[in-house]
Amino acid sequence: MAFAQSANILVEPNLALYEATVAGESEATKQELAQFRIADNLDIKHWADLAMGRKSKLSLTDDELSTIPKRSAEIDFEMRLRRWVRNYIILLKLAELELKGLNRNRQITELVTWMYQDFIIGGPALMFAIHYLAPNSERSGLLKNLRSADRERALRGIRNASWDVTWLSEWIRRAGEQKQTNTLTLLCSLDRKLIHLARMLAGNLTDEEFRREGFMKILEPWGAKQAGQIVELLEGFFKDNPSRQIHRTAEVDLDQITQAGEKFVKDWQV
Repeated sequence: MAFAQSANILVEPNLALYEATVAGESEATKQELAQFRIADNLDIKHWADLAMGRKSKLSLTDDELSTIPKRSAEIDFEMRLRRWVRNYIILLKLAELELKGLNRNRQITELVTWMYQDFIIGGPALMFAIHYLAPNSERSGLLKNLRSADRERALRGIRNASWDVTWLSEWIRRAGEQKQTNTLTLLCSLDRKLIHLARMLAGNLTDEEFRREGFMKILEPWGAKQAGQIVELLEGFFKDNPSRQIHRTAEVDLDQITQAGEKFVKDWQV
């Protein structure tokens, strides 16, 4: 905190708090946010004293606490984030294809076709799926407990992975605005799998460069032959098609498609 404040670094905790609310209660999340705002708005001398060992704990006066922003009650952390919902739906579909026992080539083909034709192309979620399905990837821990006898644990694993994808998509969005805003956006996590996925997406590539270089980097665990086949498949979807869902008058019912995906995962038997 001493370094962050001296370097004018802003910490954005909201996504972590939305994720925490899924496993806990909204009131507890608001309390965590209140505590964070106290920590983030303290005078730097408090953190410097702790860092240098001059103090062993924070000691604050009522006057110092009165200057802390008090806006946590305004945020509804139980609200579902639309980006997370879309990522969750895509990963539910990935889980369905995996649990059906299809071979990996067919899984990626059916997933990409469905995303393009009947849903949306979610870049980070697609990257996650390509990495997860690769024959030589380190996929352990990406979809936790997918085949557990406790089907609720399987759903929790998919939700957890959906948060990872949401973190990545938000980081990519903010990183894309760095030049315009003259800022740097850092993704901070102790999750090594998440950081590994982020590094696969890192780089200042144009759309064309990403198609040529970025995809091949992500596809390396597939091997050259299968990677080439997947690139050919994906390139076929870079062109628009008037029959796609995004051009239809009726919108996708996100609740309905989520419930159907969850039902399949819950009903699957070991």
